[in-house]
Parts: sequence; structure tokens; C-alpha cells
Amino acid sequence: MRITAQGILFLAAAFPFLIPLVPFADTQPTFALFALLFAGLAILSSFDRRVDVRRSDMLFAAAIVIGGLLALIASFAANRFDAGNVNRMISFGLLLVAIAAGLLNRGLISAYRVTTVLKIYAVFTAIYFTTNAAVERLIIRSRSEEALSMLTAGGRGAATLSPEPSFFAFQIFTIFMLTRLTAWHELTGRQRHVVQILTVALLLSSLAGYGIVYAAIVVALAGWRYMLSAVVLGGGALVVLAGSINLDALRFVQLFASLATSLSSDTLKIVDLSAAERLKSFSEYLAVFAAHPWFGDAFAYYGGGGLGSLPAAVGLYGLLLLLLFVSAILVARTGFKMKLALFAWFVLQYISGPVGLPFVGLLIGMTIAHSKLGAFLDAIGWLRANRGAAPSPTDARRDAVAIG
Repeated sequence: MRITAQGILFLAAAFPFLIPLVPFADTQPTFALFALLFAGLAILSSFDRRVDVRRSDMLFAAAIVIGGLLALIASFAANRFDAGNVNRMISFGLLLVAIAAGLLNRGLISAYRVTTVLKIYAVFTAIYFTTNAAVERLIIRSRSEEALSMLTAGGRGAATLSPEPSFFAFQIFTIFMLTRLTAWHELTGRQRHVVQILTVALLLSSLAGYGIVYAAIVVALAGWRYMLSAVVLGGGALVVLAGSINLDALRFVQLFASLATSLSSDTLKIVDLSAAERLKSFSEYLAVFAAHPWFGDAFAYYGGGGLGSLPAAVGLYGLLLLLLFVSAILVARTGFKMKLALFAWFVLQYISGPVGLPFVGLLIGMTIAHSKLGAFLDAIGWLRANRGAAPSPTDARRDAVAIG
């Protein structure tokens, strides 16, 4: 197996909690440090000539990073500096680095890397259940021992190599989304089945509400055969589980039951406290943005996190960044179902979750890179540079593939 810079970057993104450089923090700078290191080495060595970085990708990366840093400085200048906001500021910086890495590393996702990482997660998920999260108790430093005990005893499922099940489910689902977006054509039919089956199995093992929703999206993308299989196997699994554990104790069962009860009584009441808190923070982020539309509040308010915190924190720049991502989804070079899945990912990440996790920025950056926005900018740049001259065969071929 040949070790490459992109391989190391992918591993750092796939297992972001394994090297706890910052204790008691959900977002670790490991991926960003590797990305900056390899970027510096690439610049010093004048890049590998085999790597073809599009001009539009470099333009987007530079604009997003420089604009983000300027927006952050302006936000802190317009508001009183609070040292308690430094961790959130660092998470924002990690997001910018990950977006740039996604734009400039089109070959980051490969069939071999994806299948290898999913198999590693499958092995450690089995270890998680058989050892009662012994590995996670040893290496995950963003949760206390009491918190881990509550997770394993409070109706929660697997939190494999992660602080909690929702983070684990997010990692697995985003790996699948990145694969569908950038490398699905590289996979053989057998590899696609392996990826889809492992993804659904790992998501269901989390027993989290997010995991169930993510698994439903994966099954919908896979087609009606997977839908039928999921119904049959899922029903069988529930029958088996009903005889061995108390299903009413599972968090996702409690949440869906409370939603069903609320809808039947025409009174929406969320019993699950974490879900209620996320919905509450969503409205408060809107209120903060309305009060500070230009520069934001410099991360003074922090509720449920998520991409929705960006306009509230850095004002207009955060809003423009989200609009850029939504625009990239609309013109992404992918099918309609995949666009819907990307929108679903965006909505779920909008209302909750740390923005500093590497896969958040990577999916945003790679969606922009694999959309028609880049091809459009490249076409404008080429026309201005050549003043009507005929394009070279290489440029013509590349732009035709990008636009088509």
C-alpha cells in the first residue's frame, strides 16, 4: 500500500477524534494541520505536475479563506472581544481550511480509501458493542467517563471512535455522500453494494435519530431493491431486538413517538430535550442575524451550532457562503435524487453540529468544485485571457467535461 499525502488527509478527516490535540473539544485541528503542512510542501516543491488544479477552484478557495478571515476580523472589531469565543473562532478557521482542501483535492476520495475506512469502522463497531465502548473510553477525550457511561446505558447505540452516536452517524453518512458525489463512477458494482450495505448497517447501529434519517436517505438513493430489503431486514431486526432490549428506552424511538403523539393531537411538543434545544437555537440564530446583519455577533451566542450559526456569527459573509453552497447544489453535476440528498444534508447540518469537523468543509468544497459554477468561471477567465483565440485541445476537452 502506497502512503500518499491525500491518503493521510482522508484518514485525518475520517477519524477526526483519534488524536486529541485539544482536550475536551469536539473539533480537533489534526486535519487542518496536515492540510496546511501538505499545502506548504506542495508550494515549496512547485506542486506535483500530475495534479491539475482548476483556476476556478483556486479562485474559490482564495476568496473563501481570505473573505472568511476578513469577516472574522470585522466581526470581532464590531463587537467586544470575548476570550470565551476563541474555540468557536478556531472551529470557523478549521471550516475554512477544510473547504479549501475540498476545492483543491479532487482526488481525495477513492474507492479503495472509502471501502477501507468503512471496514475499519465496521470492525470497531463490533468491538464497541462487545467491550462496552472500551476503546472510546480510552482514546476519546472530549467526553468524561460519566458521559460515556450515560451514552452506553441511556438508550444510545454505537459511537464508534466518536464522542457520541450522532457524530458517528454524521461521519459515515458524509463519507457516503462524498463517494456518491465524486468517486461513484470509480466503484465496481460489487464495491457499490459493499459501500451501501456497510453504510446502512453502521448508521442503524448508532440507534440515533440522525442515523435513522441518514440511513433512509442512503436507501432512497440506492433504489427500490434496497428499500424492500431494508423493510424486511429492518422489521426482522426490530422483532429480534424487541425480545432482548426495551425499545421504549431508545432515544430515536422516544423522539419519533413524541412527534407522532404531537401530530395526532395537533399540538407540536418535542419531548426530546436535545431536539427541542436545536429547534430553539435555530430561531435564535435568525434573531441574532437580524440584529447584526453585516458583521454578526462574533460567536457571542452559541446554541445548537451548525451551519446556521455562521450568518449569526460573521454576518453577511456567512450568509453568502451558505448561498454559494446552495447554488452549487442546484447546478451540481449529479442526478436529481443526489441533489435532494445534498439539500437534506445541508438542512440537517444547518440546525446542529460542530462546523469544525473536516467532513463539513470537505463536502461544501467538493460540491462547489464538482458543480458547473467552476466551469462557468473558467470559461469567463479563458475568454478574457485569450481575446477570441481558439482554445487549446486540452482546455477545450477539460471544459467540455466540466460543463457536461
